[in-house]
Amino acid sequence: MYKYLLFDLDDTLLDFKKAQDSAMTENLQNHQIKATPEILKKYAEINAFCWHQFEKGKFSRPEIFVNRVKMLGDFLGTEFEYQSFTSRYLECLSRQGQIIPYSVELLIRLGKKGYKISAASNGTVAAQTGRLVVSGLAGFFKDGIFLSEKVGIQKPNLEFFEYVLNKLGVKNKKEVLMIGDSISSDIAGANAVGIDSCLVDFDKNHTSETVDATYIINSLEEIITVCKL
Repeated sequence: MYKYLLFDLDDTLLDFKKAQDSAMTENLQNHQIKATPEILKKYAEINAFCWHQFEKGKFSRPEIFVNRVKMLGDFLGTEFEYQSFTSRYLECLSRQGQIIPYSVELLIRLGKKGYKISAASNGTVAAQTGRLVVSGLAGFFKDGIFLSEKVGIQKPNLEFFEYVLNKLGVKNKKEVLMIGDSISSDIAGANAVGIDSCLVDFDKNHTSETVDATYIINSLEEIITVCKL
């Protein structure tokens, strides 16, 4: 039976797409640019690409910020000062509290059953801390909020997960479950450190034949079955 549950945040409990679109819309308005669906879609693609490069160790965290602003500027045919653009965007993002349906109910139920619940995210400290507070989820992670920017190592690196397990005082890895939406970050990292994993696949894109995860679920409600509540 699991004792420790590690939750990814973006697109697992927090609705990153809605948060990103809202924050970028506000940020672009400050530059007198209307955020059309096409622009928001393009930025989402750029951002996803940059974060995947970060997970692979090909981009540093500062390079994410520089490259995504440059790539967006190239797409729009304009030039942004990346430090002020990024600072304003992260400030906007930190005020977004959109959550995935059933997140609160799930965390309440798991907490009542005595699970040690922690967050494990590659998101920036400023943005994630603010969003957790605004969303009302911060109080559920009494056992730890582990953000790679603060830890100094990102998922899926083995060292990140070893750091988390050490801080939690885990003696038996069989008692730990990593829950997240990213195959390259959450699942790969869990596999590397030797703990069970649960892929949150809301779009039903994957099966056990294509992903080496202990569980694959299509809704947060299914975690109830996984944890045998």
